[in-house]
Amino acid sequence: NILKDLAKLSGILGLIFLGSLDRVHSYERACSKRADSRIYDGDEDRFLNYPSKSGVVCTGANLAPKAWQKITKYSLQLTEERKGYPDSVQQVWELGQYLNRLRKVYYRMPPAIMKWVLADMGIINSTTCTFEGENFEEYGMKARELMMQYGDDSGGE
Repeated sequence: NILKDLAKLSGILGLIFLGSLDRVHSYERACSKRADSRIYDGDEDRFLNYPSKSGVVCTGANLAPKAWQKITKYSLQLTEERKGYPDSVQQVWELGQYLNRLRKVYYRMPPAIMKWVLADMGIINSTTCTFEGENFEEYGMKARELMMQYGDDSGGE
């Protein structure tokens, strides 16, 4: 009922959701009267395995913006690539595998690892982080190596 009331407010256009698929369906029903309302997935792993038609909010887009943009556009059916060439599904599947492998590297300490990678790429100047944990540089190097293997090391340029 609270979500139904919130959905009536013009300034609220969506919500980021983490949880079970059963619950998201009830949330979608609560917001169904708003055609412009979206429920974004807040779980990268689930989105990669079960893409939604609203999209995803993810930390991984900081490291691989082009890859995330392509896979999200594909899931939202905002691209003509499905019709463009026969192996597009295979390419999107491989891209999803790359993003999943990258996520498994940075999920241990996202802020520290991402800052290390972005500094290594020259996008930011400092790796300073309030919580670094141990071996964040090692994981940062693993993330960079993986990104270079997939040609995704230009920082979104």
